[in-house]
Order: sequence, then C-alpha cells, then structure tokens
Amino acid sequence: KYGVTHVNTLLDDLRNWSGLYLAGRMQKPILSLENGNSLVTSSTGDRTNWGDEIEEAHLGNLRAALSTGLLLQPLAPSAVLESDNSSNSAIHLLDMMDLYTKIAGISYEGDIRMSMGFEDPNKVKKLVTGGDSGLARWDALYEPHLSQLQHDGVISFDSNRNIEWDPNDKSTRKHLL
Repeated sequence: KYGVTHVNTLLDDLRNWSGLYLAGRMQKPILSLENGNSLVTSSTGDRTNWGDEIEEAHLGNLRAALSTGLLLQPLAPSAVLESDNSSNSAIHLLDMMDLYTKIAGISYEGDIRMSMGFEDPNKVKKLVTGGDSGLARWDALYEPHLSQLQHDGVISFDSNRNIEWDPNDKSTRKHLL
C-alpha cells in the first residue's frame, strides 16, 4: 500500500499512536522511497529537511512496538524456565515468531474487520512469515532494539535465539514502559 500524508500527521502518529494507522504500518518491514535529500516543501513554501525527525520518530515507534509486544505476551506456565517462588520471579522463554506476530497484530487490535471475520484470520501471522525473506526482514528491523534490551539486561537469548526474560521483574517493566 502507498499513500500521501502531511509530515506532521506522520510524526504525530509515530510518536503518539494517535491513529495507529501509519505507525502500525511502519511497525512492520516496509520499503521506504526517498527523494534523495528528504526535503519537503511545506504549504507555506518553506523547504525543510524532515529526514532526521522522521527517522527518530520511526525508531521510537519501533521501540514502543517492541516493548508493547513483550508486555502483551501471555505468560504460559510451559514457557517458564526457572522460578523463584519467594520473589514471584520467573524467567520466561519467548519465540521470536510469537513476538513478531504480537507486534504485527498491534495495529489490528480493535479492528472490526478482524473481529467480524471480514479479514483472513491468519492475516497477522502471514505478515510475519510471508514475503521473500519472512522473519529475516523482521529480525533486521528489530535487531538494534533487541540488542539494546539485551545490553540493558532486560532480555537475553538462548542458543536457539529465543528470548529469555522475566516479565514480573519491576526493573524490566519499568524499562519497557
């Protein structure tokens, strides 16, 4: 899909999820077409370089989508690796496919087409697994943010590249919020 929008509308949605239409699309792998210098002519005739501001807002949108995707994961008992009953702490295992599917579904939450059966019920999963390179495009999009969360001690990865994390840890929740 493609479209034309005002830069301020794009920035507002990326930063605040005011409509989650543009931001939701940009939480998925996309192809960006640029005119080379990212200059936009405003309605007043001023020429502004919006590239850096849009890129910063897009990165913030991806970080927010990743945090939301993690926080919305169901905490299945079978996914618990270790448990410390005294502190209510447990290390959970999360498959990357599940995480990316949750992120892809954020913009479809509350979409009446999905709840009324007017859309393919497998649409969200197909967004993650489909295309020429499937999960590799998602990995490329979210890798810098996952690496930062790993560096910050919020998540770690097992040998199969599954995420290990403790969603009950107060510092983890604070970091993601």
